[in-house]
This record gives sequence, structure tokens and C-alpha cells, in this order.
Amino acid sequence: MFERQKVRPFIKYMVCACVNVFLLASAAHSEDFKTTDGREYKNATVSNVEPDGITILMSSGIVKLYFKELPEVVQQKYHYDPVKAAEFTKSEEEKQRAIREQTEKTRKERMRIASPRRTV
Repeated sequence: MFERQKVRPFIKYMVCACVNVFLLASAAHSEDFKTTDGREYKNATVSNVEPDGITILMSSGIVKLYFKELPEVVQQKYHYDPVKAAEFTKSEEEKQRAIREQTEKTRKERMRIASPRRTV
């Protein structure tokens, strides 16, 4: 009984501490971004970093900002490397091309199967 009385307050304390850390961490990571052409994104949280840019979350939605359109300070902060970015972009384009080709092939096959066969 004595042990149980010690453990319950400790568990409550740990849960409260974890929630507070989470809330503080999420608030601390909000940033403002301004692109080189003047667009501004306020209270944004970086959700993903890729070699060619960052994805940010805001109350109005999700946006991908390419490093080419961000100031040099932001590029350095997120370790932008133009060579890696070009390789990544080329790789992503190849993946998208392969998906489009497969989709078109599947569509043609379905059309062939669905069309009635004519006998002459």
C-alpha cells in the first residue's frame, strides 16, 4: 500500500512533465520564413527537410519551399547542397515519370479488356 501511494503521484508528475515539454517544444519551433521574392510565411513549423527544400506547416496549410527561393541563412541552417538537390530532383522526376508510364500502361490495358471484341 505504501509503495502504491508513492508511485501514483510520480506517474502523474511524469505525465504532466511530458505534456509540458511537448507543448513548449512545438511552440518553440515556430518560425517565420520570407522567400527571396517577398512571400512571407508566419508561425510555420518545419515538418520535413529534403535536399531540395523544406516542407512547412501553418494554420493555413502545408507548403514546400525550395531552397533556391530561400535566403542563404535558411539554406545554411538546413544544410542545402546544390549538387545533392539536383540529384534528388532528377531522381524524383524519374520516379514520377515511371509512375506516369505505369499508370498509362494500366489504363490502356483496362481499356483493351473493357472494350467489346468485334468479329468480322
